[in-house]
Amino acid sequence: MDHLLGSIQTDLKHTVLFVCEEVVDFRPQQQEAPLEDAANGIAVAEELPLLKGLEGDYQFRSRLSEGDSIPRCDATLLKIPVSKHDIEKEKHAAKKAIKKKIKKIKKSSGETSKPSAEFYVLSPEELKMHLPSIPFEDTKAAAEFISTKPLPDGETRSAEQLLLAIDCEMCRTTKGVELTRVTLVDASEKVLLDEYVRPKNPIVDYCTQYSGITCEIMEATTMRLADIQEKFLALVPAETILVGHSIENDLQALRMLHRRVIDTVCMYPHPKGPPFRSALRFLASQYLNRAIQTGTDGHCSVEDAIATLQLAQLKIKHGPTFPSIEHEYKQKKVVNEMARAKKSVLIVDSQRACRSLSGGVACIIPHEDPSEVVQTVVHQLTTGFPPHLTWARVRGVKRSEIVAYMQKIKSNLPEHSCLVTVLSGDTNELRALHKRRTARTDPRSSLMWDKKQQEELNATALAAQTGLVHICLQ
Repeated sequence: MDHLLGSIQTDLKHTVLFVCEEVVDFRPQQQEAPLEDAANGIAVAEELPLLKGLEGDYQFRSRLSEGDSIPRCDATLLKIPVSKHDIEKEKHAAKKAIKKKIKKIKKSSGETSKPSAEFYVLSPEELKMHLPSIPFEDTKAAAEFISTKPLPDGETRSAEQLLLAIDCEMCRTTKGVELTRVTLVDASEKVLLDEYVRPKNPIVDYCTQYSGITCEIMEATTMRLADIQEKFLALVPAETILVGHSIENDLQALRMLHRRVIDTVCMYPHPKGPPFRSALRFLASQYLNRAIQTGTDGHCSVEDAIATLQLAQLKIKHGPTFPSIEHEYKQKKVVNEMARAKKSVLIVDSQRACRSLSGGVACIIPHEDPSEVVQTVVHQLTTGFPPHLTWARVRGVKRSEIVAYMQKIKSNLPEHSCLVTVLSGDTNELRALHKRRTARTDPRSSLMWDKKQQEELNATALAAQTGLVHICLQ
């Protein structure tokens, strides 16, 4: 990445990162059949290229993550390590910015104690960054949403009355994800609203293990989205501070525009930074000393809303630097650094990945079909103004298909370009073992996680983390 950011001088002007995950016939640790060395009369393992037809380029195996973690190519390739000096510099700048924001809030509100909930309300810039799918500024897209209304003239509510927490559950329908339950609780944890909602379109997956929604529940439900929006608007004026965990999903499901929000994802950032997000279950265990989402019949939105509220109240009580801010600066996002260097970035990936990886500064073209991904990359490379960095990801393809895709991209690379292709294999077995370990390390579990199982996890992780990197220069 140094040549992209100008840290070192090279002739390279354009880089394409072509990431192939869950490659169906990729077995990086399989040994090739031994051959007999005629000169020495001993058996040797033949070093055959894993991508036949591309032998002239650089190709090597690489470990894509550390420990027993599930490999994430975006986390490995789109992050830059930060030196201790830079970490200290960032920490100092962050503390200075926090003090400045506190001083501004206190001056405008007359507060003298620790910052109130108002301090944590996302700014317009933060809304754009953390809630990119909510059309606050897009008039055309906003036509499908309803905005919360200000309190009537003369009506007032206390700060405590204007702090509410929300959690929604969704099911998958023929038109995508739709709302099936919404819960609102106030600052005293009183449930103000808890209703099931019948989607407009037929349900194809109840997602019961997460949503707790069943066919029987939906058959007995008559409430529709318009009905619940009306109830929501009666309880949530525009002045309300609405707290949620990944609140973008809740507002999207409700088709609601509300600007005064606190997101516990932002209050408690993941140690690895975006696009990683700490699970609500983890935050509740870590900071509230309470286990949630432990049942086998899905999440309870009341339990989740209360946990979200308590996490926000805990942060407000202890102040902006709780629990710590230093972990945010151990890595920087390549996309953000390139934006600062005024260099163009294109991301061709799934809709969800495009939102999380772009950071609001990269051009995105959502595609999931591998052929469409490659065709989009080729088109953008041949426009006359190719991006400095292109990130393209496909999933579930074969090695023979990857070779064909690579040759197509390679033949359309502009001069002074680099194509980096990364292959990784199946991670389903590793994910299953992680899930089993999480269940068995729960103090209430009757089954324990032992040394033998950890050794099995380590071996599975090593296989899943081993990838292939192929580099060609144009």
